Amino acid sequence: MLPPLEVAVFSPASALLAQSNGAGRIEFNAPGSYASGGTTPPLDIFSSLSPQMTIPIRVMIRPRGPPTDGSPDFLYSKDEFEHMKREIQGFVESNHLDLSRGDGFVFGILRKASDDTLQVDVERCSELIKMAQPFPCVFHRAFDTIAATAKWSDGLADLGTAGFRGLLTSGGSGNMGANLSRLGEIAATPQQQIQLVAGGGLRAQNFNILVAELLRQSDSRVWLHTAALARGEDGQLTEEVDSGELKALLVKLDGSLATNP
Repeated sequence: MLPPLEVAVFSPASALLAQSNGAGRIEFNAPGSYASGGTTPPLDIFSSLSPQMTIPIRVMIRPRGPPTDGSPDFLYSKDEFEHMKREIQGFVESNHLDLSRGDGFVFGILRKASDDTLQVDVERCSELIKMAQPFPCVFHRAFDTIAATAKWSDGLADLGTAGFRGLLTSGGSGNMGANLSRLGEIAATPQQQIQLVAGGGLRAQNFNILVAELLRQSDSRVWLHTAALARGEDGQLTEEVDSGELKALLVKLDGSLATNP
């Protein structure tokens, strides 16, 4: 089965554009947060958008971007963790999430192990997952650091223990193109409750190379993830979806039926 496409968006307009162009799901982030890797969107913006959506919305829960001092990301203070809890509670109690539509949350918390390596913070993640019930939760690219090590399979097991239903990752450092082998290993791991969402650098121009290898090693649990951002007149990325790029990706995905039945 071919993987459907999830689109990371940073505005209601981009969410609606992704939906109208045929995306299978969106990951909704705060406006202005792309440069930080995506943070929690304001509840009022989400509440206005939700009634207009028919495809699933996965809400990013991330209190801040990476530390400016270069220290490891996704290690959160007590206050930051409490803030994440309040954010999830607010979204759940808003009644604007729709379980039947497939809505859920995306977040990730790491901890330092005794040997100073980074691990999934199972305890804290489990607490957030319980607060998010009945909505499914996906562990985001905080996993990339773990995926790049020999302990990636232990990390995957930790996700299952915590209760995650999905994993968004590029398979290691950098974009997914540099980590296709590891993505294939993750996809082939028998963690049936965890859906792999492979992302990082997916564009129409590199689709054939990246996806052909992934399709050979994966099954129906796999989704593809892209931001498909447009560039402004100055050549810099904006936060808006490039409709042409998104359509080109979806056409290529549909066209791969002929070569990857």
